[in-house]
Amino acid sequence: MSAQNPEPSRSGAAADIEGSSGAGGIVDDEAAAEQRHREQELKREALNRELARLPMTDLGNVERFRKRFGDQFKWSKALGWFFWDGKRWSRDGAEARVRIASHETVRAIQDEAKALRDIALGLSQEHDIVPGEIAKARKDFEKQYKTKKDQAAGRLQLVHDADDPDVAAKAEKKRKAKADKEARFKRVIKVLFLHMDAGALADWGKASEMNSKMTPIDGHAAPYLATQIEAFDADPWMINVNNGTLFVDKALPGMIGFKPHDPTDLITKISPVNYDPRAGCPVFDAFLKRAQPDEDNRRFVIDWLGYSLA
Repeated sequence: MSAQNPEPSRSGAAADIEGSSGAGGIVDDEAAAEQRHREQELKREALNRELARLPMTDLGNVERFRKRFGDQFKWSKALGWFFWDGKRWSRDGAEARVRIASHETVRAIQDEAKALRDIALGLSQEHDIVPGEIAKARKDFEKQYKTKKDQAAGRLQLVHDADDPDVAAKAEKKRKAKADKEARFKRVIKVLFLHMDAGALADWGKASEMNSKMTPIDGHAAPYLATQIEAFDADPWMINVNNGTLFVDKALPGMIGFKPHDPTDLITKISPVNYDPRAGCPVFDAFLKRAQPDEDNRRFVIDWLGYSLA
């Protein structure tokens, strides 16, 4: 009897390719994670630029809170605060989470100030504006516009002109020294205002960390995030479990559907189990088969039990 042929060995190249497939998967996962991280960073930067333009007032901070955390909290006059825990709207620890979110809101004002400084830096690099020009522009601006009222009006006009393409086009067309100087002054003054606003915003952020400034955020934000108590758990045909939500839909086979948790469902309850459509219940099935040998009777009992749970 001839000996059994051994399994042919894989070539080095084939082994290298197969061995690298796992590493390639890891690299792909890391690249995808890096891409998601970058997208999140871009969203945060855009949000910081947007919020940096909000008023430096208590209500401005309330609006900051709503923009940053409005999708994570609900408030009910009857029951107080709820927070979205990823599966349901929960009251457990909601008050503390709102307070923490308030703290994070005012701390993030420093990020908003940095966003303004970054814009100013970009403009400075684009137009070769040096710090000395900014300091001189500030001195000239304060000399020309002495009162706060005049400065506010002057800022509006100067920023408008700096952004107006017609003004820039006329300055470019004339190419006169005076026009060029004025156009550059307006660019410099725009950078100056960004730095001034960034400084004022940073100071406001520090002042907002006082308890007297943070406390109004909770109270003033509540009406904007208010939800009627009747809106919670309004659909009796939804059952929330650990890994998603079961729902009744007559258009589906078996009339039962399953979907990811959704905050718009406004569910506050959850059953601490995982739904598995392939799971069986052998002990119950065996008992029911002994108690009701007839299949039609077993189906009736199961339907009756289901109606009893409603």
